[in-house]
Amino acid sequence: MDPETSCQDIQRCQVCKLQIADFFCAYCEAKLCKRCVGAHLAEDPEKHRIVKLLDKYTTLVLPICATHSQERCKNYCQQCDLAVCTSCVSSKSHERHKFLTIVDIFKRKKEIIKNDSAELEQEIFPSYEEIIKQVKFNGKRVQEKFEEVLNDIEKQRKIWHQEIDLMVNALKDDVGGMQKTQTKVQSDHLNRLQELLVEVRQSIQRNKDLLESLEISKSLSYYSMNSALKRFPPKLEISVPRFIPKAIENEMNSEKIGIITGFCISNQEGGYQLKSQSGVVPGGSSKEDENGENIPKEVLNEPQIITTIETKIKGPKNVACTNDGNLWVSGDDGPIQLFKIHAPVNVSRLSFGAINSSVILKNVTAGIRLNSIAVNKTGHLLFGTVLSNTISIYKENETNELINLKSWSLLSLCITGNDCLLVCMTDAKGYSCRVVRFEESEERQIIQYDSKGKRLFPPGKTRKQVKENCNGDICVADFYGRYVVVTDKTGTFRFRWSESLNRLTGIATDTQAQIIVATAYTDILINVFNFDVRINIIDRNGHFLRSLNISQKCTNVITEVGLDVDSEDNLYIADFMSTVKKIRYMKHLNQ
Repeated sequence: MDPETSCQDIQRCQVCKLQIADFFCAYCEAKLCKRCVGAHLAEDPEKHRIVKLLDKYTTLVLPICATHSQERCKNYCQQCDLAVCTSCVSSKSHERHKFLTIVDIFKRKKEIIKNDSAELEQEIFPSYEEIIKQVKFNGKRVQEKFEEVLNDIEKQRKIWHQEIDLMVNALKDDVGGMQKTQTKVQSDHLNRLQELLVEVRQSIQRNKDLLESLEISKSLSYYSMNSALKRFPPKLEISVPRFIPKAIENEMNSEKIGIITGFCISNQEGGYQLKSQSGVVPGGSSKEDENGENIPKEVLNEPQIITTIETKIKGPKNVACTNDGNLWVSGDDGPIQLFKIHAPVNVSRLSFGAINSSVILKNVTAGIRLNSIAVNKTGHLLFGTVLSNTISIYKENETNELINLKSWSLLSLCITGNDCLLVCMTDAKGYSCRVVRFEESEERQIIQYDSKGKRLFPPGKTRKQVKENCNGDICVADFYGRYVVVTDKTGTFRFRWSESLNRLTGIATDTQAQIIVATAYTDILINVFNFDVRINIIDRNGHFLRSLNISQKCTNVITEVGLDVDSEDNLYIADFMSTVKKIRYMKHLNQ
């Protein structure tokens, strides 16, 4: 059978269903025979476009106008970025607009789609294949590395078992030697007593014989043995040794066996790159400075107080800036309050300055022994409570528990640049201190030891505050130890900055990757403590740049100063008179 006349190839008219279709309506997508074409066009010629069926796949279908549904769009308005019909072109809504033919736009779009398709097929799709291949390979390597770690732990277990067996055997040998000695002494003592008992029996029998004898000479020669036999040998005191096991301190023993370090899960922006046709990874587009610097700044010679906020909070120790310029403030106990700051007209030099008005927007009940507060990228408040060792989140006017540290004690927390949570904590006994990175409530990284297995942070439950720098470094200020430990984002030790004379009272970081450390020097004059609060500015490599002095009086000993820096590099510092100062200490180099 001729394929041109086969039933499978014949296309019938969709109107009469009988005749062979020779034409095609490009707008209705209907197949028509010669007889039905006229009737189809008679409905409304403007709504239809009849072409030969063979031209079906080469005829452009113009879009229907969104404003005039009876017309097709032959032009494209550049200002409105919209396909328009001839009626639209002459209307007032498109007056003085520039138009292109819809066919030109169609050709441009086709070229864009063609290029995009080529890029998808030749670069993007192969890149994903290569990435998936790499991820699968890395997944196998990760499993192999985990097996190596488990094998190393098992080897250490066997070594410890061998050492324990040797120590236990040595203890058993010592006990066995003691037992042998004591058994021999006890046996000798028993033999001596039995010998004396025989002598007593012999004396008894001799005396009986003398009593029955009538020979005077035997009685005259009698010598009493009672005095000698009544002198008993020294009583043998047997003291059986006791084994006193030492208490098993799990944390200490775990460190003695070995430590696990280097655990980290993170997402690296720009880590995957496009693979070109040549297989060479092209250089990425220009980015901001790797340390997050956009515009260079320098420290002002004379810092300025922008505003002073009266909070009425007793001893505010925690401050956290929001994305919209407001400020969360809290003390150790009581509510956490959100303040809307009203900037003053005039800005004073660094002094106490005038107290400016502020409005309390929210009051969040947080209980007692509040530890730290922070604001995440979505503007939600997070805070830690010491008594419960929990971290809660406040959003949509509700407070919910986010993380329970269980056996670990909370020391401080902060939000990272990629919206993770860094939590500084110590174990229940204060033996170990570590920093844990959380994504929501899941542990992603534990930072505790350096590359040599030594502790990065000192033990104890003393105050330690954690902050992330904008270059990814993790900074932990040890208030008692008077120094700041800095690691990179992987937990590798970078440097330690110390303040030998003054007590550390707060820490923050700014957009220039500078570390802001507050220290306090105390002097006693007439029963009043004069506190010289010094703001030390350190660069990202631990080099001291300069300090700002903020003098204030208080009748309590300074233990902690609330510090935070907003996105404009304004420093917020809470004092002990229930106020928070907003201080400008940086300026652009071109100012």
